[in-house]
Amino acid sequence: MFWAVFGYSKRTELATIPSNPASAQGGVSARQYIEVLEEYIPTILETDTFFIHDNIQVYIAILVQEWFAERDINIIDHPPFSPDINLIKNL
Repeated sequence: MFWAVFGYSKRTELATIPSNPASAQGGVSARQYIEVLEEYIPTILETDTFFIHDNIQVYIAILVQEWFAERDINIIDHPPFSPDINLIKNL
């Protein structure tokens, strides 16, 4: 899985998250995703900002939701695989 965050004037490097055979369907586990969040989110988010992602399984895992809640990061909810949030196509 490839992952990155971008905003008005900031962006992260592209992160590669290797598949985890122990995760659901051999994808990425919530713990792997949290490791990436811990590395990259502090470099881009400021106070009173919003974070948006779709509702794929790893993003809505309880561990991930708790991670965001503990850090008071505002999440904008969207339906899974929503075409209107394909923002990266404009980069």
